[in-house]
Amino acid sequence: DEVSDGTDPNDPCSSNLSSITLTQSGAWLSADCDGDGVTNEDEVTDGTDPNDPCSYDASNQDILIVTPNWLALDCDNDGLTNEDEIDAGTDPLNPDSDGDGLTDGEEVTGVDDPNTPFDPTSFTDGPTSNPNDPCDPIEGANCNSDECLNPYNLMSPGDGNTNNSVFFIKCIDNPEYANNIVEIFNRWGNTVFKIKGYSNTNSSRRFEGISNGRATITVDQKLPVGTYYYVIDPGNGEKPRTGWLYINR
Repeated sequence: DEVSDGTDPNDPCSSNLSSITLTQSGAWLSADCDGDGVTNEDEVTDGTDPNDPCSYDASNQDILIVTPNWLALDCDNDGLTNEDEIDAGTDPLNPDSDGDGLTDGEEVTGVDDPNTPFDPTSFTDGPTSNPNDPCDPIEGANCNSDECLNPYNLMSPGDGNTNNSVFFIKCIDNPEYANNIVEIFNRWGNTVFKIKGYSNTNSSRRFEGISNGRATITVDQKLPVGTYYYVIDPGNGEKPRTGWLYINR
C-alpha cells in the first residue's frame, strides 16, 4: 500500500489515512507527526488529532521538541505566532489569555483587531499592555477585591430588551453608599452620564445606555455601541472604583 500510495514505508508519519487498515503501534505511537510536542500515543489517549498541530492537550506538550513549523503557526488566530506566545507566556490556544477583552496580539503589538470590541489604542496607558494581567489596561469586575460596587461590564439596552439593559452596580443601593456619584465617559473622555445617588432600582437614577447630557453629548441620546469607562465614587471615603463597560445593541 505504501509503495502504491507513494508514501515512505520507513517513515511512521508518511501515510495515506484512507489506506490504514492495521492498528497503529510501535514507532508511530512514539512519533509526533504534527510537530506539536505531543506524541501520537498521547494524542490518541487525549482524543486530539495527531495530524493537526493545533489540536493538542497542553498538559502533555513538551515545548522543547516542537518543530519550527509549529512555532511559526498562529493556532488561536490572535495575531501572534505560537513562538511569540511562548515568549510572552500566553496560551497559543487561547486568543485572550487573561480574559480582559483584548486579544493577546492586540496587547503585545498595540495594533487593533477590528473583529474584537476593544481598541488598544484607545487606552491612556496603551497601546501595548500585559497580556497576562486581566487588570491591564482595563479594570474589569474581577480586579477589585470587594464584591460590592463591582458592576457587570456588558450592557445590551434596547426596546423591549430586559437582559443586561441597565448598568447594574452591586450593593449601590445600600445605605452606606447613599452619597455615591457615578460618572461614565466615552473613549474620548467626554462625560456621557453623571449622577449623585445612583440606584439600580430607580429608572431615573440609573444608566440605561442613554446620555443625560454632559459636555458635547446630547441629552437623551442613545449612545452607540462601544467601550465606555466608569468612575464609581462610593461617597463614604472609600477609594473610587474605575473600569470599563461595553454597550451592545
